[in-house]
Amino acid sequence: MNYKVIVDSCGELRDEMKESGLFETAPLTMEVGGVRIVDDVSFDQTDFLRRVAECTESPKSSCPSPEEYMKRYCCDAERVYVVTLSAELSGSYNSAVLGKNLYIEEYGKKEIHIFNSCSASIGETLIEPFELSVLYSRIQAVLRRTGNVAVQYLSCDGIKIDLNRRTATCGTEEIDLSVSEYELLLYLLQNKGKTVTREKILEQVWDVNGNYVNDHTLTVTMKRLRDKLHQPSCLKTIRSVGYRMEDTI
Repeated sequence: MNYKVIVDSCGELRDEMKESGLFETAPLTMEVGGVRIVDDVSFDQTDFLRRVAECTESPKSSCPSPEEYMKRYCCDAERVYVVTLSAELSGSYNSAVLGKNLYIEEYGKKEIHIFNSCSASIGETLIEPFELSVLYSRIQAVLRRTGNVAVQYLSCDGIKIDLNRRTATCGTEEIDLSVSEYELLLYLLQNKGKTVTREKILEQVWDVNGNYVNDHTLTVTMKRLRDKLHQPSCLKTIRSVGYRMEDTI
């Protein structure tokens, strides 16, 4: 099993999805009159509405705990994809992130990708069979359309930046970068697929902070960055112009 997809109450799985073993639900729970109701296949809407009508107190809801998410990350899958209710509506997204941190502390690194749906439902449906790259592209497209959601990761081939943690990895290896090396890589990834001139890089990476540097500084910093990233083929020199990062695989 190469991947696993986890959804909270923002998604509803078809029977074939449940049977495949590739999909799993981390349901929210509700409490009405002291009775705990789980929003899963056992949920009885008629009974729930009856209890709400009879109860003098407002129903309460709770999202899956970080520990519950962590348990679901403990699987044979190499990659785990999690889609949650909007972080503006539920704490499920934060729980999923905290669960990831707990997993890493306990078991070490694993590819766990968590997506805030920015909705009360997933909003996008993929018709199976599908490629994981298509899944990732669709989710990123939804996030871009919202306009108010920051992308956490930028990547090119096996090189990836985590914007929240301000870390860079090459494959599974975390790379120790200086501030200028990190900012240079960040600017190149933000402009992936575009040729950026040396002048523009100097302006955006150094001069924007009021730090004057000469052209040689960029050359040295680029060399150090390439060495630390093991001379990646996706980082290209455009002779007499500048540089470009583009996917090669």
